[in-house]
Amino acid sequence: MRILRRRCRPYRAIAPGFVLALLLATTAIAAQAADRRQLLFENRVHRWQVYYVQGRDFARGRHAYYTVSYRGQPLTLPKDLVGAAADIDRFFVAAGFPPEATDNDSVLLGFTPTLLLPGGSTQAGTLTFLYARAAGDAVELYDQQRRLLGTIEAPGER
Repeated sequence: MRILRRRCRPYRAIAPGFVLALLLATTAIAAQAADRRQLLFENRVHRWQVYYVQGRDFARGRHAYYTVSYRGQPLTLPKDLVGAAADIDRFFVAAGFPPEATDNDSVLLGFTPTLLLPGGSTQAGTLTFLYARAAGDAVELYDQQRRLLGTIEAPGER
């Protein structure tokens, strides 16, 4: 009497699970792909660029913000100057002015600073608008009443 034995092939049971895990990992990596940047405004005289950035975060989903460059370097507002918990380089609003405007050497920036509360927790502050004005090798920051808040060095030259 002959007994037929079936060969044990554990990889047949594992293979579909492995392929599924690989597919899910690939999808997660694709969702973390680089942000898409689109140039919205460029002032070639004063060398401002405003970019609209669309990104994807696997946990949060899609998000969009604006970034600003001055002289080819990203503009970052120091936390001490705006009273925030961290430096600010992403903006809710960023706009330039046309060449015939009086403020053609400036960009308008709108952001919500993250405030540091007593005890170490953070809270979103109120929406703040500033004018960033090109001043040679520096950037001057003004509030909406045109009061000078401070001057920062040109990005990349710190």
